[in-house]
Amino acid sequence: MISSFVRRQYGWMSAGLFRKYVFIISSLVVGALLISGGSDIYFTYKDKLNSISDIERGKASIAASNIDFFIGDVQRQLKRAAQVEYEVGDSGIAAREEDYLALINRVPAITELGYWDTVGHEQLMMAQFGRDAFSSNSPLPVEQIMIEAKARGSFNGPVYFDDDFVQHMTMGIAESGTRKGVLIAEVNLSVVQVIIAQLSLADSGWAYVVDANGLIVSHPVEGYVTQKTSVAHLRQVQTAIEAGTEITDRASKLSVSIEKSLDGQSVLATSFPIKNLGWHVLVEQPRSEALASLTSPIIRSVMLLVAGLVVAVITSMILARRMVSPILKLRDAADKLSLGSDSGPDGEHVSLKTGDELESLGQAFNRMSAQIRESYATLETRVEQRTSELARTNANLENEMIEREKAERLAFVLQRAIEHSPSAILITDTNAHIEYINPKFTEVTGYTSEDVVGKTPGVLKSGRTSQEKYGRLWETIRSGSQWEGELYNKRKDGKFYWSSESILPIKNEHGAITHYLAVEQDVTERKKAEEDARIANQRLAEMNRTLEKRVTERTSELQQANDRLIDAHDQLVRTEKLAAIGQLSAGVAHDLRNPLGAIKNAIYYLNGKLNDSESAKENPRIPEFLNIINYEVDHSNKIITDLMDFARIAPPSFAPADLGTLVQDCLGTLGVKEGVYINVLDGHHEDLLQVQVDGEQLNRVFQNLILNAQEAMQDGGVITVSTVENDGFADVSVSDTGEGIKPEIINKIFDPLFTTKTQGTGLGLAVCQQIVSKHGGTIEVESKPGKGSTFRVRLPLSAVEGLSKEAQNASA
Repeated sequence: MISSFVRRQYGWMSAGLFRKYVFIISSLVVGALLISGGSDIYFTYKDKLNSISDIERGKASIAASNIDFFIGDVQRQLKRAAQVEYEVGDSGIAAREEDYLALINRVPAITELGYWDTVGHEQLMMAQFGRDAFSSNSPLPVEQIMIEAKARGSFNGPVYFDDDFVQHMTMGIAESGTRKGVLIAEVNLSVVQVIIAQLSLADSGWAYVVDANGLIVSHPVEGYVTQKTSVAHLRQVQTAIEAGTEITDRASKLSVSIEKSLDGQSVLATSFPIKNLGWHVLVEQPRSEALASLTSPIIRSVMLLVAGLVVAVITSMILARRMVSPILKLRDAADKLSLGSDSGPDGEHVSLKTGDELESLGQAFNRMSAQIRESYATLETRVEQRTSELARTNANLENEMIEREKAERLAFVLQRAIEHSPSAILITDTNAHIEYINPKFTEVTGYTSEDVVGKTPGVLKSGRTSQEKYGRLWETIRSGSQWEGELYNKRKDGKFYWSSESILPIKNEHGAITHYLAVEQDVTERKKAEEDARIANQRLAEMNRTLEKRVTERTSELQQANDRLIDAHDQLVRTEKLAAIGQLSAGVAHDLRNPLGAIKNAIYYLNGKLNDSESAKENPRIPEFLNIINYEVDHSNKIITDLMDFARIAPPSFAPADLGTLVQDCLGTLGVKEGVYINVLDGHHEDLLQVQVDGEQLNRVFQNLILNAQEAMQDGGVITVSTVENDGFADVSVSDTGEGIKPEIINKIFDPLFTTKTQGTGLGLAVCQQIVSKHGGTIEVESKPGKGSTFRVRLPLSAVEGLSKEAQNASA
């Protein structure tokens, strides 16, 4: 209706503007009313919930406190009874019976009370109404109650029903001290039901108690209790159990919440814990009843909103009409002006008396219309002049357009070529500010036009190209020449790459440099391939060197192993040979000693008989032959002795000794051939060269070496004996100036039974080597044909490894 009225009065356009104004003004007013009314309803709702929360939680806390006090009082009475000391025996039982009977009469909630001693024997049973034995229906056996009570000091069992469907709970209290008996009481929980029943709630509200597992302990509906109904699945019960029984800040701030009750009804629920039992009191009130008082404020807000909407629409219509009327007048005047219609010499005059911006707009419109009419008078002349100018300009423009089209086509071709170039292209001005990059540049570097236009190519610097190289680059291109080379640049993502660059100046028709053009290609893969090839060659060369070194080392190791194998083989042969000689020596000693003794005795007998006989006088060679036989017998006996000594060299008897003194003692017992001189060199005049040795065995070694040296010098010569300390060893050297030892036999001289003498067993040096070896030392020989030989005995300065304390004491 309003819209049709506006159409009739102001036309379609004004009707649309009118609707816009009405809609805007109405929306502002209605929006303000909606915000105001909605916030009022919201805060009223929150205040109501807080009020209900305080009331219901207060009631729940009172009920919980009463139940907690009731259970706590029973526990205190039982604990007080458990702390009393009683005598052992019948007198103690009688005293307990009297005290426990008084306790049952004093605390009616205790229906049964018993005492079990520390070994679990029932000693006393008391009950109300004259009963003297337990009739408990507790689901827990007495043994479990005793174990729990002893472990914790006190124990509360689960809730159960007796034969009369009365709720009970079993309490166990352990005695103090060393007795550790247990009082077991059955407690009537009817008081809990009374406390819950007395809780004052609204008409349809209710309260109930659940244990720590969510089972209903007390409820106005008795069937829920007797059937042991579980409400652990209800969210309000889960929240209460998770909060625990401690009255913490979190538990005290639990407010009322909207949940579902056991029968599926929407309720406002809150809870409060019973600390001593781990139970919770829950209070629930139907949501519809609790929030019934919010209906009136909501209806009042809706009525205010409707009234505000009506007022807003009427007000907006009045304001819109006042705003639209002046605008319509301006529109009509503009239509007439556009059609060239004038009502007088001054034309159409718009009169607006609104006193606001619309009146100023009308005055501006009148001035504009006057200027338009004035311009009409000179319009034709100016049109002709302008037409002539435009004709000339058009001719020039046509020529310019033709040239421009050619240039544009060429520029388009060049641009497409640059954009599709496989190389990255960069154009800068003479100050090195980037003006253009092609797509390939973005692909290579990651920089877009927005990133680099107006900046210098320095954004690509990696810091790994020398400044001298950049200096030569700019010096080349500024001189008008082209520069080519490779640069190590950095992409936008921070990765480095190699770029093959070709940079040249761009000159105008006068030869002046206007721009610089850089064409670059990413040659990172090529450089990487070259570097990989170089590294591979280096590695190959290194591997070749390593292989050669390993071959050389392996060859040396194999040679050493072969030498060790040969030495081991020689040592094995020598060991087997020594073993064979030992067996031979034992056999020879056994088989020859006795016959040689008999021969020697016979020679002695014959010498006695023939010494002054006629036969000896007639044939003087008989005594001579007897002496020869006797000499040969002694020589054979010496050979047997050497064989036995070689086969049975006794273990050394170690004792501290000075090596120089041992050498002097040995020289004092030897005879020296004519023409032989012995020179003794002692490197330790002040400090004695102390060793742990067997003096007798070493004396034998030194004698053998010195005698061999004398025999090696048939025409006389000099024997040099020296003692020195060398790297932890004591060295005794015996040198001669004889003919020396031939190279082909020098490695055989220590072999048993090897000799170059006409008379000799070849066991002397072999025995010497065994004696020195048993001392932990070595014997070595050096010889040069025609210049003599040197035998060197090396003995450790410290005590020989393996020498026992008993051996040392024995040798001492």
